[in-house]
Amino acid sequence: MKFESFLLRGLFVVCLVLCAATVGSMLFGTSIAAPASPNQVVEATTITPLACPLLPDGVLCIRAN
Repeated sequence: MKFESFLLRGLFVVCLVLCAATVGSMLFGTSIAAPASPNQVVEATTITPLACPLLPDGVLCIRAN
């Protein structure tokens, strides 16, 4: 019985740490966006819905014209 309790306690701690890390990264994380090329800046006005359709798998593409 002690072995099962130890495993459940360890699983609880691992899940708690994983959830805390996930929530922490969502709250305090920063996104790193790379430009299209080192010398080119893509403006939001150059990307239109027709130039970048929604793919069948639901992933949005971001590309410049």
